[in-house]
Amino acid sequence: MAEDYIVIGRSRLDIEQKAIDFLLKYERHCLDVDAAPVDVEKLLDRSMYLEADYSMEIVSDQDMYGNVEAMTSFSDRVIEIRESDFNALQSPGRARFTVCHEIGHALLHTDQLENITIEESRSLKLCRQKEDIPSYRSADWQAEAFASALLMPAPTAITIFKEMSAEGWADVMIVQAFIERFKVSWKAAEVRLEIIKQFLSSGRGRSLILYYDNKKDSVTPITESL
Repeated sequence: MAEDYIVIGRSRLDIEQKAIDFLLKYERHCLDVDAAPVDVEKLLDRSMYLEADYSMEIVSDQDMYGNVEAMTSFSDRVIEIRESDFNALQSPGRARFTVCHEIGHALLHTDQLENITIEESRSLKLCRQKEDIPSYRSADWQAEAFASALLMPAPTAITIFKEMSAEGWADVMIVQAFIERFKVSWKAAEVRLEIIKQFLSSGRGRSLILYYDNKKDSVTPITESL
């Protein structure tokens, strides 16, 4: 869409760290290189309630507003998901990224946007044109960055990239490895690879690895028994 919400500024590094913290609590195993991809349906069904008091509502395709795939109602604390997208959450592709984008909105923006009703969200009355907003203050940019970090966690993606690069694999093969490991689309994997390369060239990759190493033993996981 052409409009967006202005929110408190966040750096990509800050968003990456928040995604690591969230995974350490709810999907810790996904940070292992050889583990299964993030279970997006589980995060929606369980962690969103525990973490932010959100519920999930599956809406039939014909009843979903316009061509929207998923949306967040901040005031009602509900994430609405189009039925066909919900049914695609266990398959590689766009649906997983779309829903993680909404999870990002719920976690990052509820405290700032919770007074906006779902009708106002749909009509975009309180939005601004995207080109008027610096990326770091864009709610959509932040949610997009969070979705990428959630589905393709930096510690895991960095490890895969460094191992494959050391063995001489071309970028196109690393993108394919991301697709297979994380169950994402080609475009999402391609963009994530470029971000990982930027992290490593700037030194932020090392910072994220150190952050993960320091936090993994101090964050208490939320167990299934709760």
